[in-house]
Amino acid sequence: MPDIVFKANEKEYAVEVETGKMYTNNRKGLIAKVKYLNKEFGENWFFMMTNKKLTEKYLKLGQTCDKRTIINKINRIIRDAQVA
Repeated sequence: MPDIVFKANEKEYAVEVETGKMYTNNRKGLIAKVKYLNKEFGENWFFMMTNKKLTEKYLKLGQTCDKRTIINKINRIIRDAQVA
């Protein structure tokens, strides 16, 4: 399961908080997690990186933001849900 799941306009969104340890120590597990998130949430999930220096590596696997941009990302999801 993802670290955070929330609903906006009846759609579920998932946030996977990553420190980068899985990328280094368990890449197969990380790929399996990405496949699961794609299957369960489609495009409605993203990584939230605790270390912005690793953001580029995780961008290859899915949508990614860091602690500086997470608020804007969630606000945009909620704003778009209200318009729909």
